[in-house]
Amino acid sequence: YADCGCSWQGTGFMIGRNRMLTAAHCLVCTDHGKWAHTIDFYFGYKNPKNYYCRYNGTWRAWAGNIYKSGSGYSTADDYGCITLDANVGDVTGWIGYRYGMPDKDLLLKFVTVAGYRDGMLKYDTGWIQCLDQSFVFYDIDHVSGNSGGPVFFLDTDGDYKAGAIIIAENNIHNIAFRLSSMVINSFDIEIKNVK
Repeated sequence: YADCGCSWQGTGFMIGRNRMLTAAHCLVCTDHGKWAHTIDFYFGYKNPKNYYCRYNGTWRAWAGNIYKSGSGYSTADDYGCITLDANVGDVTGWIGYRYGMPDKDLLLKFVTVAGYRDGMLKYDTGWIQCLDQSFVFYDIDHVSGNSGGPVFFLDTDGDYKAGAIIIAENNIHNIAFRLSSMVINSFDIEIKNVK
């Protein structure tokens, strides 16, 4: 929820005991440029009475894009990092991540995209079609509720690792923001902790 009265849903994924990655536009009302001031975090959500874990305590968040009112949505710097003031990951677990991968190691890689669509956690698989310095592009299905979810793959060490954050879809390719040291240590624009 934001001060403009808008509410919305998105996806995030734990990368540590109390760290979560998501898309910046999951943290702000892109219509009015207002940051979320109340976030309920559900893990394993199926419906309001059926979920694995819920966290509605204190948190801090940072994002790469502020989405000023009237500026509209942009894929530029569409990443966010949330620090929960409790070690929720000890209950939920978390996924590993990998950044700084050479383009040749990502191109045509078989990946899974996951996120909440129609209120349910869903996933699809496929191959990365093309990429650039900031983004990976693929033809794997997802819709707006997937935003903030991981693009992950089986790494050479036998563990699954996230390599990008789902941010957008269009009529050519769907798009994810590549993980980098900037994203993992994202302390760019702080969102006020309102709890």
